[in-house]
Amino acid sequence: MLDSIRNRSKLIEVGGATALAMIALTIAAGAMNMDSMLFIAENCLYAGAAGMAVGFAVLGILPFIEKLFKSPPA
Repeated sequence: MLDSIRNRSKLIEVGGATALAMIALTIAAGAMNMDSMLFIAENCLYAGAAGMAVGFAVLGILPFIEKLFKSPPA
């Protein structure tokens, strides 16, 4: 998904996909450990929020990276 980023909103889409992947892996790990559903659900919320936060964090620091490498804004 990262090879075709042409605009900044695509970063949020990638963050959403990351969040979904992290949620799926959290469910799988919780099931393998036989954790309670409440524990798995709580950890899924944290993982999903972290995945979305990564997208917004990258979006926030992107202007500094572009300025550092003198690349035009997307």
